[in-house]
Amino acid sequence: MKKIAVLLAPGFEEVEAVAPVDVWRRIGLQVTLAAAGSERRVTGAHGMALTGDALLADLDPAAFDAVVCPGGMPGSRNLRDDPAVIAFVRAVYERGGAAAAICAAPMVLNRAGLLNGRRFTMYPGMEGDYPRI
Repeated sequence: MKKIAVLLAPGFEEVEAVAPVDVWRRIGLQVTLAAAGSERRVTGAHGMALTGDALLADLDPAAFDAVVCPGGMPGSRNLRDDPAVIAFVRAVYERGGAAAAICAAPMVLNRAGLLNGRRFTMYPGMEGDYPRI
């Protein structure tokens, strides 16, 4: 069974976390909501609080086939600026897993060094924050 880690940081865009997780769980994928930081309870950009299944610090990236970063502000920046998040994303990717980001969150993949030379889609108006391809 495929295992996906969805990373949550304060200010995440709620629908970009909840909707994919709901669909993936319905089709039988094993999804772990991983809270960055020291608290499992994470509040999104619009006040919805989710309780992560685990703290990111307690997870082994080798156990996951994919890592997904929801967008939202300031959630995307909070993920981008967390060294543990960057290390986790790199570790999943470097062992052949998928690394995905929604809306504004490609900034996380950029910080992890995964966007150079690649095409990607991002929230309009943020083009200046990314490498040219």
